[in-house]
Amino acid sequence: MVNWIMVKGNIDNVKFGNDAKRCSKYISKPLPPHITKIENLKEGQYISVKGKVTKLDENILINFYYGALGWDEKRGTVVLQAKITNQNIFFCSKSKENYFCNGVKPLKSKLEIGQILNMVFLATKTNFEIYYDDQEIYQFELPLWAIQYVEVSGPLANIEGRNRIAEIRK
Repeated sequence: MVNWIMVKGNIDNVKFGNDAKRCSKYISKPLPPHITKIENLKEGQYISVKGKVTKLDENILINFYYGALGWDEKRGTVVLQAKITNQNIFFCSKSKENYFCNGVKPLKSKLEIGQILNMVFLATKTNFEIYYDDQEIYQFELPLWAIQYVEVSGPLANIEGRNRIAEIRK
């Protein structure tokens, strides 16, 4: 069964609703648990990213997107990416062909399988204060409206009691 697809490229003659012959009804499906839509983020709210580490040989990526649900050369940009390795967290952004890493923070201890990863992105007027295990590690200048989706990829599983890996909290 297919739960999620992504279509790239130019698509012609797409019809929706009553104009469509095969698909006359719009069916809305929820986003998968690794993608969270951000609507009307306000100062003082925060995005909590929490999950269980399942493997150590892959990076965990927390991507904050603007303009599309994913990176796209023409529309979507990664306004902030936290790339977590076994030893460091890299803070990067990507637009068109440009990929910038603005900071690197070492982890106090290496990641372990089964460990609960806990990061918080606190929204202020002009930036995001980023916390790892309840300690502020970085500030990233970014307006609140610039984040539309958060996608968490890599070996991080949803934990019991949470609907999504990334959630908005007050």
